Amino acid sequence: MFKKISKISLLATLLLLPSFASASLLSLSTASTSIAVGDQIRVDAYLDTRGAKINAAEGNILFPADLLVPKEIISGNSAFGPWIKQPQIINDKIIFSGIIPGGINDDKVSLFSVIFQAKAEGLASIKYSQVKVLLSDGQATPDKIEWTNLPLNITRQNRVPDIYSFRDTLPPEPFAPEVIMDPNLFNGQWFLIFNAADKQSGIDHYEVREGRGNFIMAESPYLLKNQELDADIVVKAVDRSLNERVVILSAPIHPQPPYLSFAVIIGVILIFVFLIKKKLYNLLIRPKSNSKSI
Repeated sequence: MFKKISKISLLATLLLLPSFASASLLSLSTASTSIAVGDQIRVDAYLDTRGAKINAAEGNILFPADLLVPKEIISGNSAFGPWIKQPQIINDKIIFSGIIPGGINDDKVSLFSVIFQAKAEGLASIKYSQVKVLLSDGQATPDKIEWTNLPLNITRQNRVPDIYSFRDTLPPEPFAPEVIMDPNLFNGQWFLIFNAADKQSGIDHYEVREGRGNFIMAESPYLLKNQELDADIVVKAVDRSLNERVVILSAPIHPQPPYLSFAVIIGVILIFVFLIKKKLYNLLIRPKSNSKSI
């Protein structure tokens, strides 16, 4: 009888294991959970896929605005990108929504980091809210999710404040914009694709200038106003610390056929992201699935 019960218990345990393993776990970590008023700390947001392959995530990170002030967001170390919504501060929360083309399966996927400064004494809790993670299964299936909160004990200041030192003085990495044409996009007109990386503070935005015009904010892919391609095109990548990387495509511009251009590999990914962006965004903002905080 004992052996029979043991076998039944073991079988039940094995049946339960896949369900547990498939739930992605979001966590928050910092060097110390006890700080003083005026101190600054870095909080890192991570995702453990627990054996599953995921390709998108969105949600909020909440913080008590009466106790903590977010000073800076660092996304240069993020595994996510392109972002549907760049991590940004809105009142007492930080919102984010991004994808990973091709997906990822890892126990420590970096989302981004936040520098907080303590403004008053008290017990602060930084926590996730309204999180959704999508599996890389071709159907954008929502994964089961769990998360952990981060408690911080903020005490009275009796010394010189500990200010987190982070200075990004480096420009974004070199990148190569491409002018291409696709009959399925922009009615077969010429457009520009670009994608830069910044390993310190992260890319903030891009700017494009055609000919003698002014720089304007732009996203890739970017439909060119000058379809004659007889004027210089200047692309500027700006990181969160306002460092710049400028690339000039000199006129006359001779677009490379897709089969000759290695950079078009990146372009195809960006085009794919552009075409599914609205569909994916709609999936992400549907009513949130049941989530559990541990």
